[in-house]
Amino acid sequence: MKKKKLLFVGALAVASVMCMSLSTAFAQPTSLDPNEYLSQEIIIKNNSSTSSSTEYMEKETGVKVSYPKTLLINGQKNHLYPSFPDNKKALEVASAKYNSFLTLLAKKYHLNPLSLENYKSYKSVLQPYLAASLPSDLGGDSNRNISGKIYSTLSLCENSEKNNECLNMAMKMNTQLKQGIYPKISMLVQYMPYDSPVVLHCPHNHTNGGLL
Repeated sequence: MKKKKLLFVGALAVASVMCMSLSTAFAQPTSLDPNEYLSQEIIIKNNSSTSSSTEYMEKETGVKVSYPKTLLINGQKNHLYPSFPDNKKALEVASAKYNSFLTLLAKKYHLNPLSLENYKSYKSVLQPYLAASLPSDLGGDSNRNISGKIYSTLSLCENSEKNNECLNMAMKMNTQLKQGIYPKISMLVQYMPYDSPVVLHCPHNHTNGGLL
């Protein structure tokens, strides 16, 4: 009888330890660091805004550039990437403005005319020339400034996709918050512009040693 009692007490002790381990594993943090955990719903504001940087980009590309949305993360304002309101229009402007150079580029790399479907291919073949001279069949140094402006246009087009990734993650985190889960800010940091407050204040981000 005594042996059975001891076994029963032992089983209760093991069960108690297991319950404590599970509760610890799934417990939410008791003290939420706003730089590490999301504690409030992310507010997505549709007001587009500009800055001296976007004004410069607009001057370079000849097309309107702005920060399309603002995310309020734990009450702090964070812009998305600067982008065009209409990528198709931006590419049409670039195609008309820099037709001669784009024709040389298309011929050299066997590309179809610049479009929404292939602008990333153009960006890819231009990238090596950011730090190197253009070859003679692309016009050499006389086209260096033009190639830089085209690359800027293509990068801004790609920013629209990056912004969509940011928004999708923000909505996912809001859903988790409604379910009683406090997601780590680092989930969003990897999608945000490197100079965003949320990135700069995150304890371990890609600017100071890797994501949490």
